[in-house]
This record gives sequence, C-alpha cells and structure tokens, in this order.
Amino acid sequence: MIRFLLIYPFLIALFVSDVLRFVLRGKQQCSVRETASLPFQPTNREFALDLTNSFPNAFLNTPHTREQWNELSEAYHAHLEQMKRFALLSFNPIKELHVPGYRFRYGEDMVVSASSNTLFYYPRVAKFERKYDDRAADCNARVFTRTDAAPSPDVVFDRVGVVSFRAMYNLFHFMEGSNVLLHNLFFYHPRIPIQYLYLSHDLEKGSFSGWYRGYLDALLDSLPAGERPLILERRALEKMKGVVVFKRVILYDVETPLHLFWSVEEASWIRRSIYKQLSEPEEKTSPRQITYLSRKDTKRHIDNEEEVMEYLRTIPVVVVSTAFSNATYQDQASLMFKTDLLISMHGNQLSNILFLHKGSAVIEIVNPYFYADFYPELSERCQVQHTVFRSTVISKPIPYSVRRKWWNRYCDYDVFVKMPAFKEAVAHYVSQWHLPL
Repeated sequence: MIRFLLIYPFLIALFVSDVLRFVLRGKQQCSVRETASLPFQPTNREFALDLTNSFPNAFLNTPHTREQWNELSEAYHAHLEQMKRFALLSFNPIKELHVPGYRFRYGEDMVVSASSNTLFYYPRVAKFERKYDDRAADCNARVFTRTDAAPSPDVVFDRVGVVSFRAMYNLFHFMEGSNVLLHNLFFYHPRIPIQYLYLSHDLEKGSFSGWYRGYLDALLDSLPAGERPLILERRALEKMKGVVVFKRVILYDVETPLHLFWSVEEASWIRRSIYKQLSEPEEKTSPRQITYLSRKDTKRHIDNEEEVMEYLRTIPVVVVSTAFSNATYQDQASLMFKTDLLISMHGNQLSNILFLHKGSAVIEIVNPYFYADFYPELSERCQVQHTVFRSTVISKPIPYSVRRKWWNRYCDYDVFVKMPAFKEAVAHYVSQWHLPL
C-alpha cells in the first residue's frame, strides 16, 4: 500500500503528460499539408500516386487523427483503384502484369515481350498470331510468352517512353484521356522523367484532328520548361519500317468514368493555360452573344430547329448558328470565347464548354428519357451555369437500317423542342444580362 502511494503521484503526472501530449498533437493533426507541387489538386483527399502504392511522403510525415487517417485512407484506395485503370503497367517487369488482352482492343499493332521489360511496335503490314481473348479479337498483335525470343529492334528509344491509348473521334473522351495523361505525367514526373509520348493514333487524322493537337498542346505547355515530352505519332513510327522498342513504358488504357476535372481549381488552371495559348483574356469583353450549335447533318438533331432559331433572333444580342464539323480548334475556341449562352443538342461538341468564360451559361437539349451528368459536371467545374433541357418530344422512329449501325436506344433520338418551355429556359439566362428595352 505504501509503495502504491509512493508511485501514485508519478502515475498521475505520467497520465497528465500523456493527455497534454495527445491534446497538443491533436491540434497539430488538424492541419493536413497539401501537395503544392500538383496545382490541379485542391484538397487533401486527392493526391499523387506513389509507385510503391503507398502514401506520398508529404502525407506520411504529417500527423493525423484516426478519423482523418481513415478518411484519407479510404479516399486514397478509391483513388488508387481508379488510377489503376489508367496506368496499370507502371515500371514493373512485364511478366508480372499478365498483359490482359483488353489492353490492345483498339487494334494497335504492338507486341509486349514477357521476357524483358520492353514494348515493341510493329507497322500494320506485319501479321501476327492472335493470342487474345474475345475483347481483343480484332487486334493484329501478339504477346510473346517467356519461351519466345524477343525480336531485335531496328530503332531503340533508350529513355522512358509513354504509350497513350486514346478514345478516337470524340472530343470529350479525348479530353478525358489527355487529362488522365496530364495527371500521370505530374504523378510520375518528380520520380521518373518522361521523355517520349507515343500516341496510338495520328493527331492530324480525322475531322477533329486540329482540336486534338491544340488541346494536347495546351496541356503539355503547362509542364515546366524543358520537361515536355517529345510527341511520337503513329505514322512517324510506321515510316521507320521496322521494330521500335521503348525500353521503359507506361501504358494508358483510357476508359474513364466520364470525369474530366477533379475540381474547380484544376479546371481553372487548365483553362488559364488555354487562354494563354490562344491570347485570350480571362475576363470576357465582347458583346453579349447566343451561340446555337446545329447537329442537323448528323445523328441526334432537333427537327424544329428553324423555329428555335426564329425565336432566338428576336433577342437583341448577337445570335450565331453554326456546326463544328469542319471547324478548327482555334475557330471553335474563338467562338466560345465570345459566347454568353451556348445552346446545343447533347453531343461531343459540348466539350467546348471548356472555353466558355466563367459565368456563361449552357442549355443542353436531350430527349425526355436521357440524362448524363458529365456535361453538367464539366460546366460546374468551369464555373458555368448549366440547364439540361428535357422538354422535348421524340419526333420520329429511327429505322432499323440506321439502328443496326450506330443507334443508341437511350440517347440517339431526334426531337422536337417544346417552345414555351424553351423560351422560359432562355429567358432565365437572358434576364441576367439586364438588356435595355
């Protein structure tokens, strides 16, 4: 008993010391350091991937409460699982990655050697045995097994190469792929410099080719000077007429969840790069303008378009009606810079929301059964107002001869716009301009 009484004050002091240490530590833990090297990352819940699949040092060295740690851990693992879809190969030996066939389902003539950490590219003239699952049955490519001899390359890129798989012929999906690429360039850049960017298709091919190159240039120009990768287009390698090897690669298999930007801050950062690229002020100075994007020459169009335009021309502002089928990147961006209200049927031309100035507005017209949130989300990130307009009527059935080729029963209907509701939607935004009567 006496012994207990002697040590009792010591135990009390130790307990008080621990409590004070915990309280003081808790005060420190309330401040979670942000990754300043990633300007498009606005919060502490979105942060760079580590090649070891662990928390970056900036977070490991920062104390957290149990609740904060659980929150960060949950966010990290969700982020990691998402990012694994885009940068699965990392720099592990190829033989450890199983090289599933779906990586090559876009028809790339590539061979991954499982016996060495290399990726080989073959021109389309070469034919190889198909060793893929059904998801890649259209690919003229072959994965070598460990017992196969790797072919000798004719051209070697000794530094790091990046192979980027892109969704072709759709502006929005191309933007997704480009943004994912930019994220990963920043994620890996501090650790592993990326010298080459191989594109699995030609940027100069197709009606959107100029848009592709312009947007990608704007993103890459945001990289620090001297760190921008050299772009290697498919046709450039085909002209080499031989085997090309990148000794170290990252494969980007871009099948994204229709999510462009992590945040308003990231969207603003990229938009500033685009304004700088095209010498456009960040604040709009041109007169009020309504821009209507027509889809009358393609699927999913508005059958009473003339009635829509007749009403819009009654508004005392500049009214422009156009189609973007053959417009250049600069032409599309320039038109959007002047636009205060953008009106369009749902389609990838709405990717140009990216160019609208903050505070502008969009009316996205859809059939009464359709909804997709990726364009409203893009507007939200770009600080643009957005209305999804469903007051429409399906105008006619789609013949089977068309449906069997490209038609989607969820979104690919032609419609009539209900004019009373449409006038109300337009008036909501026009009233914000306080036009003189």
